[in-house]
Amino acid sequence: MGVAMKRTLLFMLPILVFIGLGNCGILGGEDKEKPILWEEESLGESVLYTFGIGFDTLAVIDLETGSFEKISHFKGIRSIVSTIDGKKLFVSTAAGIFGSGPGTIYAVDPITWEYEAIYEKAAGLITNLSGEIFFFTKLEYDESNLYPISEERVFGEIDVQSNKVSELGRVYIDSNDGSGSEHLAIELHPELPLLYAVDSNYRFYKYNYETQERTYLFEEVNFNPASYFVLSSDGNTAYFPKGPVLDLKRNRQMGSINLPFFGTAAVRKDNKEVYITDYGNAIAPGDTESFYVYDPESNSISDTVFLGNNTDLVFLTPNERYAIVNTLVSYYIIDLREREIFKKYSYYRNGRRQISTERIYLAPNPNN
Repeated sequence: MGVAMKRTLLFMLPILVFIGLGNCGILGGEDKEKPILWEEESLGESVLYTFGIGFDTLAVIDLETGSFEKISHFKGIRSIVSTIDGKKLFVSTAAGIFGSGPGTIYAVDPITWEYEAIYEKAAGLITNLSGEIFFFTKLEYDESNLYPISEERVFGEIDVQSNKVSELGRVYIDSNDGSGSEHLAIELHPELPLLYAVDSNYRFYKYNYETQERTYLFEEVNFNPASYFVLSSDGNTAYFPKGPVLDLKRNRQMGSINLPFFGTAAVRKDNKEVYITDYGNAIAPGDTESFYVYDPESNSISDTVFLGNNTDLVFLTPNERYAIVNTLVSYYIIDLREREIFKKYSYYRNGRRQISTERIYLAPNPNN
């Protein structure tokens, strides 16, 4: 769900302020009071796919050693997702400065690197926790003024067994296509046929892609510029790293994450912690070069890990012992139990990038 992405709406406050609600928990229940049961975990169970937005080289990184292999079969890579077992990849490509096309989605064998074109449109790829894979088309732009011709996108699903593509409906997503980050403004419910998204007018909505019903939610909340969010594993809570925490089942605001910068987030399956990156600030000083832990029970930032670099995307390993976060030319492995950097690998040598880690995607190791 990979970073040093350019934000078209970046701004930050020069002073970092955390505002929590003390002991006023927002989740409740005895399970929330139980400590996290940390498990040992082998990094060899996963691989890290990396690429630069619109570039032609895909890298496959061994998480344990940091060694990599370059794959150069695709032109203008825009996004990558894998099946839940890691045995198949889907890679989307697109030409143009905004990635608006022409483009193709490929089904790829990550061991032999044989591939098949399955959809001939520029699109982004997303997946849910159940392992289903979906796509949304990129916007078409008027070349004379570089404005979208329409905000409407095709939304559809890919059958991971047959590679058959089905168009399911039309959606609207915050049109940050130039940075390739619009996938951060859309989330899928893990079980129900529901899509949640923030549109280009910063309105938050849910969309039932079976009935085609669209419902706008929390219209009293200002989602500008907090358009990036992540869902809890049960699909009942939305966490905006620079904005509210929303109970989607009871339709109420539960709290807020008061970080004055743009970051992306990942939430534990048990919903006990949310991990947030700090991409930094392109306009004024104030970035913290840190990694944050938000505690939903107390509605506050509970821990900080200083990294020394601004990072963008965050992925959790299968047992959630480690977080993987990236910069343009490096990535960190953070030990979440110890709250410290476990490893860092950089791919900048002699003034040049060996590979790009602008985008990352963590997937099961296909060789296991």
